[in-house]
Amino acid sequence: MAKILVVDDDPDSLVMTARAASREGFEILTAYGAQQALTLLANQPVDVVLSDNCMPFHDDGLRLAAELQTRGINIPVILLTGYSDLDHRFDSPEKLATFGLSGYVEKPFHITDLHAAIDAALAQKNLVQSDS
Repeated sequence: MAKILVVDDDPDSLVMTARAASREGFEILTAYGAQQALTLLANQPVDVVLSDNCMPFHDDGLRLAAELQTRGINIPVILLTGYSDLDHRFDSPEKLATFGLSGYVEKPFHITDLHAAIDAALAQKNLVQSDS
């Protein structure tokens, strides 16, 4: 069973996203912000990170993805964003990869879109691991 880390600074959004992700049978861990996520990831491996984009104190999802890359932690990161104008920044897998992302989902999201993004990230992770 895949282990998913959900990261958000808003408790209601954190619970809602965790519940939505768990409907597909994933094991869910939660972190209240990027710093807590980094602390958790130091001791607990996960398969995918779902992170809110906009969190306070420069604690956003893009910085979390960049910090994971810097630390050599190769985990697919899916950005959850309420900004639909990000389409041009992330319109190809290559552009996503430059930000350390495997995908993004616009909020409010439909549960099938969230599950599709998770499934795609897990498939990509499995491809990368089998190539190693």
